[in-house]
Amino acid sequence: MKKDEIIHNWKMLPRDSEIDMDTVPYGHKGSAFNIDSVSIRGSEEFIDSILSRIKPILSMESDTTRIKVSRENGKCFIQAHERGPEAIAKNNIIKSLE
Repeated sequence: MKKDEIIHNWKMLPRDSEIDMDTVPYGHKGSAFNIDSVSIRGSEEFIDSILSRIKPILSMESDTTRIKVSRENGKCFIQAHERGPEAIAKNNIIKSLE
């Protein structure tokens, strides 16, 4: 896409639309480069301002998925991963004891 097409498409997106993020499958081997992720670079203030807009991703920290997140040196990386069957079972046991 050319810049003007990208900007047009961006403008047409509804504000606060749902974030549709695919997860890295459990047991995935090799690069996860082509699987959905968020990478933010800049000042701490800029990173925080973007994170405040993508809070729905936090819901992916659950019994069946987890968020892989790192933040250092002006970079923040976020990706969601499927949990394995052992982790899901453990989470269900813990949940039943609460």
